[in-house]
Amino acid sequence: MSKTVAILLLLLLLKTYAVSFKETRRAHRIRINTQSLATTESVAHYATTCAALVDKTLAVDNPPQSFIDLEESPVGNNIPTDQESKIFFNEETEIQVFTYKILRTFIRRRQRELFGNNGPRSEVTDFLASALTFRRIVNMLSTAGGADWDYSSARKLFESKSFPNAELLLTAPVAPTFPLFFQLYAMHGEILLKTIEQLPSKRGNILKKLLEMEAFGRNATDNVRYVLSSALPSGMPLQAWYERHAIHNSLHRHSPDAPSTLSEQVAALESVNILSAGSSGNMERVKIDDVPAAFNDLKTDKAALNKRQLQFLELRNEVPPLLKPSLELYAKALGYLAGNDVKRFKTTIAQARQQFQEALAKQQAISNALAKAETEFVPATRRLGNYLDAMTHYRQNKENILHLERP
Repeated sequence: MSKTVAILLLLLLLKTYAVSFKETRRAHRIRINTQSLATTESVAHYATTCAALVDKTLAVDNPPQSFIDLEESPVGNNIPTDQESKIFFNEETEIQVFTYKILRTFIRRRQRELFGNNGPRSEVTDFLASALTFRRIVNMLSTAGGADWDYSSARKLFESKSFPNAELLLTAPVAPTFPLFFQLYAMHGEILLKTIEQLPSKRGNILKKLLEMEAFGRNATDNVRYVLSSALPSGMPLQAWYERHAIHNSLHRHSPDAPSTLSEQVAALESVNILSAGSSGNMERVKIDDVPAAFNDLKTDKAALNKRQLQFLELRNEVPPLLKPSLELYAKALGYLAGNDVKRFKTTIAQARQQFQEALAKQQAISNALAKAETEFVPATRRLGNYLDAMTHYRQNKENILHLERP
């Protein structure tokens, strides 16, 4: 056999048996298969945070039952069609499209498992996946040092009493294959999602009810009207409720890692409910390390302790760099408690608390400076420009693109 033929055969074998790097995230039932170790680790982390976002939004605590596969395709090849539990991508897949695809797949999985069905209709699923795409990507941008897309264009419209139709936002989703329109739709959808989350109902219940009716094939408009009519206070129309809250929800950049929100989340994680002394059944929240009975009870409940430790680590993944070390220290403190090292637990959690408060003050100062700079140096016309350009393009070409309106 000639040397040239041997080389050709070797190249053919390498192509046939291409090296792949795999990782399994069992907590969220995700399997990743890519062509490089770095890509596998990156996708695994990102997909895990997306799965956690879906579960947090729907208030689902139990692990999923079925696996979702994320597989990288070689650049230059046509990406295979996605399947119910398998998503394909490559390095050219736009992050907005990739985020939407995996979020939508995670939502549909929960829909199947919660309700034993997954009908052909998907308007509510698509709305929720779009809103969470905006929420996830803007959070990622702000974590990296400042979001380059916020609510400013929507806010200017709201201030002039111009609001989208809330029912259409829920029932007429825009596909991510139309990037600019999708980004605008997702932004307005995320604002609407926040108004729904503020309805007087247990977290996740309304969204799960909408998904349940969709799972059994109910018409999206009937579905929305039926579920929300009973959830809205005193029979208030959806549009009125949405308009009442949309302005407030668009006042600031979206960021679940805003200092005030983070402070509340950490306060909840570092405290427990106990029965008030001398009270008749009243409960109060106290810091874990303040009452020996509290952490003694917690350290014997390994499942609860591990869950709380995981919540600190998941929160660490979402926050700006300044705050990460203190949240890692909180998780480390709980590790000491799990190992019955109470002295190191109390010392470490006190250090974590001090570091967190110091970092939070610095982060608040940065947020204030950015907000001031935006007000002083970025004119409203510039903030609104992208939106107006998109709407002009839409009006000129709406007969040739996706229909955003209904008769």
